[in-house]
Amino acid sequence: KDEVVKNMVYNSEVESKIIKILKQDKSVVLIGPSDSGKTFFVKNKLIPKLEMEGYRVVYFEDGNCIEEKDCDFVFFDEAETLIDQKIIENKESQLYSEKYLQKVQNWTNKYSVFTQPAVFIISRDKEDIEFLLDNLKEVGGKKCVCLEWKDFKPSF
Repeated sequence: KDEVVKNMVYNSEVESKIIKILKQDKSVVLIGPSDSGKTFFVKNKLIPKLEMEGYRVVYFEDGNCIEEKDCDFVFFDEAETLIDQKIIENKESQLYSEKYLQKVQNWTNKYSVFTQPAVFIISRDKEDIEFLLDNLKEVGGKKCVCLEWKDFKPSF
């Protein structure tokens, strides 16, 4: 069953939930506003926990850096989807450039090279998140569980 989790604020259960999804051979889309702590959480909490459990993890900071690597789980930061293209173009009164569309298609092709479960980190304005939660079912050919990221306040 597809699953959507809304208004998720960091706690230790969040780590466990994402790890459980990955271990079930499913991918996760972490969707939230820019600068809300998604990358910090992934790099400083989630990935180290997986590595401590003996998993091989690969992290790509954006779609331009993706290359084939052997791993158990793969993380794509600054991931992108075009499922909400029309909404964003209408909101911004500007069409995506052909160059940008090609870049995103290239990234999507690179995502699909990996057969391992993945975490896709996507940033959207708060008002645009709901559409992705309701409609995004796969990224790069991978079926995904969408999680809305609300905020991360590090405790150290």
